[in-house]
Amino acid sequence: MMRDFGTKDKVRDVKSFTKGMEPQDADLLMAVLEKYHIRKINTYWPEWVIVHIRATVCEELNKFMCALEAAMAIWPQMHAEYEERRVLQDRAIGALDGILSTLTLAVDVLPVDADKFRTQVELIEKERALIKGWRKSDNKRFKSLA
Repeated sequence: MMRDFGTKDKVRDVKSFTKGMEPQDADLLMAVLEKYHIRKINTYWPEWVIVHIRATVCEELNKFMCALEAAMAIWPQMHAEYEERRVLQDRAIGALDGILSTLTLAVDVLPVDADKFRTQVELIEKERALIKGWRKSDNKRFKSLA
């Protein structure tokens, strides 16, 4: 995320820009590029796309941490507290799903290799499994609450 999700600027041959152009437009573009001795063109990804995806991941991470900390702060003594804790656990899982969705969007939109996110996806899946295990433990421990 701090390295723009692994996007790289690409240097492309100028001929790749003339594909699909009308011949006279392609000739005109090639003439201008030759006049200024331009043989390669850098292509960049719009900064706003990367900023938006980064902000979305940060927002989902914040939601996850807030829900997780709030759920851990509750030790149910009544059924209503148990239900509130369960809702917060569900919100934490939902935030993790939001992070996964945003990373999928980054892979779909940006020219990045999905394998670069493998470690993060594995960590998110592990955290998700831990929260689900915590919920099961709560079900056993607090099923007798009034």
